[in-house]
Amino acid sequence: EVQIIDTDDGVGILRVNKCHAEAKDGGIDDLWRSKDPLHDRVREIDGESTYDEEIEGTKLTEPTLPPSDETGSCSMPPFVRIRHLPRVKVLRGGLAHVSEILSSLVSAPSPDEDTEANLAVEEALDVFSTLRATLSNLFGGSAASQDVVYVHLYLSNISHFAKINKHYSSFFGTILPPSRSCVSVGTGMLPGGRRVMLDCMVQRGSGRYMRPASVADDEFVKEARANPHHALRSTLHVQSMSHWAPVCVGPYSQANTIRGGITFLAGQIGLDPPTMTLIEGGWKAQLKQSWTNAASVLDALGGSLSDCLSGLVYMASGVVAEDDNAFDEAERLCRRALERNGGVIAGYVDDAAQTGEDKFGGYEDEGTWKELCKVDATEMTNDNDSNKTSLPLLMVALPQMPVGAIAEVELVCASSRASSCLGLAYSSNGIPSREDHQRDNGVDATTAYIGGLSWGHEFEDENDHVLALQQEERRYASVTTACSVGFVGNGCAAVACAAAYVDDATTLHSNNSKGGAIPIDTARALDDMLDSVIRNIEETAGIEKSYVLHVRLYSNGGADGTVLRSELAASVASKWGGHGKGMMPAVTVVPVSAVKMLPAAASGSVDVEVPVERSNPIMAMQVTAIDAIHMETEMWINYGRSYE
Repeated sequence: EVQIIDTDDGVGILRVNKCHAEAKDGGIDDLWRSKDPLHDRVREIDGESTYDEEIEGTKLTEPTLPPSDETGSCSMPPFVRIRHLPRVKVLRGGLAHVSEILSSLVSAPSPDEDTEANLAVEEALDVFSTLRATLSNLFGGSAASQDVVYVHLYLSNISHFAKINKHYSSFFGTILPPSRSCVSVGTGMLPGGRRVMLDCMVQRGSGRYMRPASVADDEFVKEARANPHHALRSTLHVQSMSHWAPVCVGPYSQANTIRGGITFLAGQIGLDPPTMTLIEGGWKAQLKQSWTNAASVLDALGGSLSDCLSGLVYMASGVVAEDDNAFDEAERLCRRALERNGGVIAGYVDDAAQTGEDKFGGYEDEGTWKELCKVDATEMTNDNDSNKTSLPLLMVALPQMPVGAIAEVELVCASSRASSCLGLAYSSNGIPSREDHQRDNGVDATTAYIGGLSWGHEFEDENDHVLALQQEERRYASVTTACSVGFVGNGCAAVACAAAYVDDATTLHSNNSKGGAIPIDTARALDDMLDSVIRNIEETAGIEKSYVLHVRLYSNGGADGTVLRSELAASVASKWGGHGKGMMPAVTVVPVSAVKMLPAAASGSVDVEVPVERSNPIMAMQVTAIDAIHMETEMWINYGRSYE
């Protein structure tokens, strides 16, 4: 007897209420010999994973024109085509990032919810079409959707998720899919009023690598299979209900690990694994459960929260708006979870901690033990390592998350192997406060720049130039930049978080010469943030800045980030543009309601202290840098070996 449980996100869960075993004629061996191999039987539902003589694209239709009603008038707002090219960064070893994939179809908002959802679907189809075209141009045309390791999906409204999900499933397939984080940033917050934005990480050949060998495999895949030490990619895809981790709410995997060294966890929300319902008790209980679920997934991979390099903590905007102390309380809960490994005893999921005694007091599983014996998960602790509280975290306030969740945790971790043989560490520093200043106008005497943009006017002599500057004098608020980085090994992989802080009193109450509030020099702040990140990655983690894969900026500005996106592109170009073609990292700008970085100023090697009144930054970024080949080599040299 089975029961299908429907969810709000269009994902059904099959619950087996009653079952029994029956003997089959000829026995189990004959039964399996009579069937085709498992990988052949799943190929028909595995999207592009057929990998015949040529990769077949998924059955996606081209974006259609809005349908017309019986009178011939359009039932949806008309589309305007505005081409937007995604940003791509490719690293050696076949690791790539494709960011800010947006639809070329732009339309005005509709008051009708169904129409809005249909418009979002049209945009999503166009986004998938753009991604497919982009992948077809990577690595000599050998990349496919099954090579995608991780997806960030940003929606204007989370209610569109259910309709988009089936097309998402069609594109990426349901077998060994990428991990995913999906959140809503609010209506009108994506560029041009769009409803869908996607970015993704790609590992060349990883889709074919995880599937049976084929004549279509190229040399890259064959060489990866010949490596007996580290898997090019491995996936944890939870597909059944259990006591230890939630089943995936959609076509995604709980975790993807590349090169045996770096693990990317899907966003974890506060679902109770056995019931697949959100835990009761409000956002605090959900945040605590999110960390527990993350720790359980890592435990299944042989790791723990002590392997984390960095993370994101999503919180509902309403929670942060209603409670001025929400971020502070969330910080306390996050630190507690890190210190106690989310309440999970390392090794319990995969029985690695079995000592011969009854692990759960004689009960059949951990859930029953906790329920009947009234055991609090927080009582089960590991060693209290204060270094874990230095983990670089960004707390981000967003309008909506899947399944109505109001808290979510997303982590980037070193694998247990990489962490054990290469070592994992954290470091924090930044750039001291710049006092209220006039922009440095030491530019060519014949051209004036205000706010980082050229006036487009050529002055005849220096006197005219000086006069113009005096007329347009502008002062800017003081800005402090803080940066924290988590890294594994020397020159292997690092994830840095940086934030820009402004003294609220200075910004709101100080006036410039024209009597207005002092503006924030965001271009200068972005430069300082990137300088701080580069310094940490190069000097502390030992990774050249050319290995920076992606920069994700969270803007606390209440707009779609168009101006900030241009300023970030200019700042990135100034830091990487002179180092050759393809050196600039991919970038993404995500508008949010509020953001906070942890630690703002950690203990240890810190040369910048962030005052209490500046605890909430104006913007923050997370930057990922990976030298996958060097990391793989270092693990081969150090794992299971001792050197005198």
